[in-house]
Amino acid sequence: MKPLIITLLASFLLAATHAFAQTPPNRPLVGDKSPQDPIPGLIVRVHLGNGKTPKAEATHLLCVVQNGKEWFDKFKPMAADELRGKTKNAELNYYAFGFIIVDKDTEVVFEMDDSICRVSGKEFGQGTYRQPFKKGKYPIEIYRHYGHGQHGFEITGASGEQVLFYTGEMHTRELARNEKVEKKTYKTKMIGDAGEPKR
Repeated sequence: MKPLIITLLASFLLAATHAFAQTPPNRPLVGDKSPQDPIPGLIVRVHLGNGKTPKAEATHLLCVVQNGKEWFDKFKPMAADELRGKTKNAELNYYAFGFIIVDKDTEVVFEMDDSICRVSGKEFGQGTYRQPFKKGKYPIEIYRHYGHGQHGFEITGASGEQVLFYTGEMHTRELARNEKVEKKTYKTKMIGDAGEPKR
């Protein structure tokens, strides 16, 4: 009886070891991620513009961007396709939000091209500049400048490292929203990917 038990136990341990070895090294195990853990990028809620109000009318479309160029090159055309037939308004703007997170006292490099940028509620200026940050987590939002068109942005650490993040909790909350476009209500959806947070 004992040899049989030992054989079964050895087989079980061998199978478990093999299964663990097959787990991709970059794939988190269950329970490894918290809804508060940072995920690279900023969440963008697509807005319809009216030429005046910075955040005129939210739509049901979301995406995640690393910079303004990614919005213009990739996601704005996708948003236009998604909204075709739903609205006659062709002015699409991004409202990007999340956090600046730095793990040490450092400088953050801003390249802001005619968009409003608020960090912890304080409005930052236009142009290219460096701003000192203490180690920590700072809410950030970027949106259309009043009375202007909307252009790009690039925000990195002093050595080019990633400093823009969002969280799974934010992603879940935004997906739960419904928004009206031309008086019709739509459930929020991601454009450009499967809708899962990029960890």
